[in-house]
Amino acid sequence: MLLTNLWAALIVTISVAGTSWGLLTISYFWNCTDAPYDIEINAVSVVNWVMCIGLAVEFNIHLVTYFWRKKGTYEERARKALENMGSTVLTGIAATKLIGVAVLGAAPSMIF
Repeated sequence: MLLTNLWAALIVTISVAGTSWGLLTISYFWNCTDAPYDIEINAVSVVNWVMCIGLAVEFNIHLVTYFWRKKGTYEERARKALENMGSTVLTGIAATKLIGVAVLGAAPSMIF
């Protein structure tokens, strides 16, 4: 659907780019403060950044796809998209995180 609808693809791209920019900006400014610890670029931080961006992609694509397929005003379509897809996406994210944490918890590495 995103390949045939330029506006939907543009909305998802801008939203994910904003999420990526926000993550990097917060990480940079966090290191500029007098916080008790810095955010280092290592395997854990990169995995967390990639997971955040992946979740942003998933959330945005599901909502935009549902929004564009429904009829009605913008407000009605947005409300329906959040009501119907919001809980589905949240459940998918929770299941993904639980499975991912369970697998990492069994890893022999001291970092996890």
